[in-house]
Amino acid sequence: MANSMSAIQPSTNPITEAGSRTLTAIDTQELPIWMRRARRGIDWGVLIVIAFSVIAAWPFMLQPGLPRTNASENYVFRAEDYATALREGVWYPRWSPNVMGGYGAPIPHFTPPGAGYFPALIQIFFTDNAVAAVRAVYIIAFMLAGPTVYALVLRRAGASAGVLAALLYVYSPYVGLTAPHLLGDVPGVMSLALLPVLLWSVDRLIGSNHPPDLLYVALATAALILTHSLAAAVSIALAVIFVLWHVLVCNRHAPWRSVVGGLLLGFGLAATFWLPLLADLNTVTFHYRDGVIQPMLTLGGLFAPVQPVDPAALVPVPQLTLGLVNAGFALSGAAALIHRRQQRRLGRSAAWQALMLVIGVALIVISLALPTQHWLLGALTLCCAIGGSAALRWRDLLPERVRHLLLPVAVIVLLVTAAPIWLARDWQEAFGAVKPADQVRYELNGFGTAVLPPDAPLPLTIAPTLELDPALYNSIGSPRDVNKIAAVSGPVASFEPLAHGTHADSFFLRATGPVTVSMLTAYFPGWRAVLNDVDVPIAPDAQTGLINIDLARCISREALNITSCLNGDVQVFLDTTPLRLLAWASVWTSLALLAVITVRRFRNLVPRFDEPPLLPPDETRLLATLCVGVIAAVLLIAPANTPISLRASPYYQLEDAQPLLTRANEGSIMRRDLETLAYRLAATEYRVGETVPLTLYWHTLNPNLPANYRTSAFLLNLSGGANSPATPLSHLGGYPTRRWPTDRYAQNTFHVSLAGVAPGEYSLAVEVYDCESACRASDRLAFFDPATRESLGRRLVLPFVIITVTP
Repeated sequence: MANSMSAIQPSTNPITEAGSRTLTAIDTQELPIWMRRARRGIDWGVLIVIAFSVIAAWPFMLQPGLPRTNASENYVFRAEDYATALREGVWYPRWSPNVMGGYGAPIPHFTPPGAGYFPALIQIFFTDNAVAAVRAVYIIAFMLAGPTVYALVLRRAGASAGVLAALLYVYSPYVGLTAPHLLGDVPGVMSLALLPVLLWSVDRLIGSNHPPDLLYVALATAALILTHSLAAAVSIALAVIFVLWHVLVCNRHAPWRSVVGGLLLGFGLAATFWLPLLADLNTVTFHYRDGVIQPMLTLGGLFAPVQPVDPAALVPVPQLTLGLVNAGFALSGAAALIHRRQQRRLGRSAAWQALMLVIGVALIVISLALPTQHWLLGALTLCCAIGGSAALRWRDLLPERVRHLLLPVAVIVLLVTAAPIWLARDWQEAFGAVKPADQVRYELNGFGTAVLPPDAPLPLTIAPTLELDPALYNSIGSPRDVNKIAAVSGPVASFEPLAHGTHADSFFLRATGPVTVSMLTAYFPGWRAVLNDVDVPIAPDAQTGLINIDLARCISREALNITSCLNGDVQVFLDTTPLRLLAWASVWTSLALLAVITVRRFRNLVPRFDEPPLLPPDETRLLATLCVGVIAAVLLIAPANTPISLRASPYYQLEDAQPLLTRANEGSIMRRDLETLAYRLAATEYRVGETVPLTLYWHTLNPNLPANYRTSAFLLNLSGGANSPATPLSHLGGYPTRRWPTDRYAQNTFHVSLAGVAPGEYSLAVEVYDCESACRASDRLAFFDPATRESLGRRLVLPFVIITVTP
């Protein structure tokens, strides 16, 4: 009977079931945070993004060494300097001891320390190798950039948009290829990871106000300032715009004052860098290296498709582009947002994506106005990636059964078109040594300053033309053998160098009367000399700017006896200054305030748990399968020595160029120092005021070229009138020719200005010089036709090319 009654009664009561669901929802919200986290499950979206970020970083994991044809080598040298200084107990290095043949320069004082300090810490604690430490920095940057973009977009637009935005960012041409592989811009790559970290921390603070969020904002701000100051300025500007939009559109009571406080505390934490820098600007002169080719942002290049790296290119040309695919996603996202606006369904999430697209358009205008500031592409790429993630809003128009396919299809399109990025470039050569003697040798060979990228200014307190001391630079290599004393004037009984470090030198002195010691170290505020625990007067030499130690003035002090000023160990070291002490006081004060504020926030604020929607299971399974397939593809086809390779063929970039076979050397047709291979010219008709772009391809068959040659181009007037101004002298291929191998080609792109040029017909002429500066006509190399062995003179005139200049 009971069974029959149960069969008649309904299995559930709709009213009771609805009430039960309501109670369950209420109970879930009242659960402890740890229990709500456990019920939420795994965020597969962030794990998928991490996996794809690792794939983007694979060249730095699987290939040995680093390329030596970009700025990576300079940051390896810098990391070695920082690691040496830290091992000596110098916690904040401010001096590069091996610059200018050993005279030294305050490079760390005037450059953000992050790109040297962070890899140096990795070298000291983990790798014991500067090259491996810099590679680790690249890997960490990739693995930080993707997940933080995902976390930022997840909070505003959901997990699906977060995955797409993160991959659009990491696999963009600038983030995934140009900055790490072609430019070797270590601080730029670090800032590309820290920019989304700052925006994510600001979003958390202004949107959820978790207890540690102000700490995150301050640390991210300080890290950006200490890594890339210009990128920090743009990042902070983006954060301010973000906060203003949130306050005006989303929540007028949002804690914007906490954001301002976090940013100010970040400035305080970084004061040890920027405050002494501003104070000491008038103590140095900044010198730019001659012959450096600066990559330029152009409107056409900004939307050009990404090209595979030519394996035969010695210095691959930086591709300063958003890429057609990334630009296409941004346009698709903009169209989707416009469609939603027309449907009156924009919402705050879509409005935020629209805001990022508007900021991206503004950054395009700024980038074109500042064409040499290619680091702006980082912020521009992030804005376009976030705006491009709005393309997923088109799935609202798709049948429900196929909506989950849109994200995987978008990721497949992105990864296939981004093959030149994740295939990256190949470098198999060993990096070599990076010790002080190697840094000095690098400089003496005319390659530049070992610890500075070619386009970075060199801060000097001495004249750049000051003659180097052979005894000094030949002695660098052994700390006890380095002799930093140029001369000792006065009655010296005995003298002996004791020790040499990055920021200090010591020597034993015994004299019978007043002496003056001239050191082979450039003077800079903060240098201090101590003899027998007594400060000795120190000053720059009026002629050279090197350090002079005046022991005669020491003797003149009545409080000291003559013996203490004439006998003992002299310690010369770079000490602090009152302003640097003030900067450190600012750092410690900001740190103390930050600690107090953070503790109070943990005590006063109620912890919250944000629960943005995670990836749907269907999308998760498809993306995980796709990720496994991409990993297999990378292992099978990405390495250069695999039987299945999708890499471009060597010399493919010369296939559509015009052949030009000539030879240039000191005057003998039998020598094969330099040879032209081809040239590329876009057009032959131009107007006055325009620019003629000419690309010329070179190579050498001599592995030991005797000099670092320079080149320039100009228009040769065929009617005998005035020629066009010549382009500035630059290194052939943007790389010192003494470093050229025989199995690569180099290219020069000349931009010949037609400003002030008379209309008429012209030929294009190129000259090559063997000189460092103040080049003369007699320094030009001779050109020959290798087929006929005829001399072509001391300038190369492109055959059968006539440039017509019209008004």
